[in-house]
Amino acid sequence: MKVVFLGGGQWGLFPLKMLLQKEQVAGIVASVKDPLIVREGLKNRIPICEIVDKHEQQFETFLRACEPDLIIVAGFPFILPPKILDIPFRGIINLHGSLLPAYRGPHPLEWQIINGEKNAGVTIHFIDEDIDSGDILMQAEVPILETDTLKTMALKLGHKGWRLLEDILARFKKGSVQGIPQKHHLSSYYGKITEADRKIDWTSGRMAIFNLVRALPPYAPAFSDLENARCHIYRLCSVTSKPSGVPGQILCQPSVSHPMIISTSDGDVAVFEYTLSGRNGRKISQEAANDILNPGSLFF
Repeated sequence: MKVVFLGGGQWGLFPLKMLLQKEQVAGIVASVKDPLIVREGLKNRIPICEIVDKHEQQFETFLRACEPDLIIVAGFPFILPPKILDIPFRGIINLHGSLLPAYRGPHPLEWQIINGEKNAGVTIHFIDEDIDSGDILMQAEVPILETDTLKTMALKLGHKGWRLLEDILARFKKGSVQGIPQKHHLSSYYGKITEADRKIDWTSGRMAIFNLVRALPPYAPAFSDLENARCHIYRLCSVTSKPSGVPGQILCQPSVSHPMIISTSDGDVAVFEYTLSGRNGRKISQEAANDILNPGSLFF
């Protein structure tokens, strides 16, 4: 069975690597901005189509030339236009990082962690003309532990999703496969995570802040502003259940042996990993940061 893979990012990289080992991959489509997928395809000498926009004629031309039985999608950054949907004989299936119909949209795993869900999920479903609304083929649930981050959850769901995909591909090879319609009245949609979503609200409480920080990737982390600087925060934890100051107040200046302590509305948190940059975006040295991150200073 000939498959074509449409993917992006880390979410797409793992299933692509597995497919290249197990299946006949006739072609790969990725955004020109996504070196991970492109590099993997080149390494395995698979025909690749790099696109800037989903409406490019070369996108459709490439897919038709590949003559795929099935198209597999994982992390692809574009919504497929209707003219693409009928190309593969067996249809197009997507590996989505939630238990659909909940958390439709482009960043489902991040939003599940941000919202404090106890469990995340992965769904394999047919793609139709709407967003993440096609019939469901298989699903699996994975608990979100307090020690989990976006990276660890993506790995867990990636492995779980691949096992589901293996089962689905085996079924496709035996004949036609039917999905189960989604309960659309139970659906929820979350859009792309914006800069405003990444900004820490110190009045939201320790757990909400903790979830936000661990839900975001290092290239687009949570942040908070001081008067003349921006602090990107990568790792923190709760240290007290009663606030020692007003929300956003620095209580303890960071040092080699001590984390920065910041007050929230319902307790204090310790920040273990951060970077500080000026309004011009340039990183501020640790020596200069010590003059900015003074006890009593307020994040906003």
